[in-house]
Amino acid sequence: MGDIYSSPVLLVDQPKDENTYVITDPDGGPLGHGTRVMGEQPKKSWLRRNIEGPQAMGRAVVRVDRPDGTPLFFADRAAASNDPTDLHGPPCAVVAPDGQLIGRFEFNLQSTAESFLEGVRGPLAGGGGSVTESHRVFDAAGELICDIVWEELQYGTARVSRFRYEDLERPLGGRFCTFYDMNRTALARLDSHQPTWSNKDRYELELSYQLPEPLRTLILAAPIALDLLRSSE
Repeated sequence: MGDIYSSPVLLVDQPKDENTYVITDPDGGPLGHGTRVMGEQPKKSWLRRNIEGPQAMGRAVVRVDRPDGTPLFFADRAAASNDPTDLHGPPCAVVAPDGQLIGRFEFNLQSTAESFLEGVRGPLAGGGGSVTESHRVFDAAGELICDIVWEELQYGTARVSRFRYEDLERPLGGRFCTFYDMNRTALARLDSHQPTWSNKDRYELELSYQLPEPLRTLILAAPIALDLLRSSE
């Protein structure tokens, strides 16, 4: 049996429903599984959010276990604020089985806003601009230890002839992201294989190095933590 902490590549699937995750190595060997132990089924897509109606995100907790059921950590996303001026969104904590905080993920509003303004200043052909969304990772003491940068997205361009309904089913933020340490060294890369007309995501996480703690556990938790942050429930 493989070990989640030694595999350089993790595949994280939601094959049955949106409340469970299956973690394997590239050959399909089991490395772990995640179960949502608090919170309702998420609405991740633009289409579902608008048809079923907007709802504020409640607290959501996913427990991640080894294949034998031994707990590894919890991904615990806080409930969204009722303050309409709070644009940061809720954080997602990563917590050890004994309840000790390992670290947390947050949306980087400042970096995303700066990217948006830069994209407006350099509009694309056909109208519109570009934006690069970002998240940040903090350790238990609140020290910033990792930046997560998503792929550059284009918006507002003339795409009438190329419109596809599956575009409505894609979560915001892009498909790819890269994890950087404070020296701007690329530590890992996450590819969210967003399917068409489905919210059963498939993430592929590739680590470039054997990382020290707590960075290692936090990046291993990233596919599920970011999945929770990109949901709307």
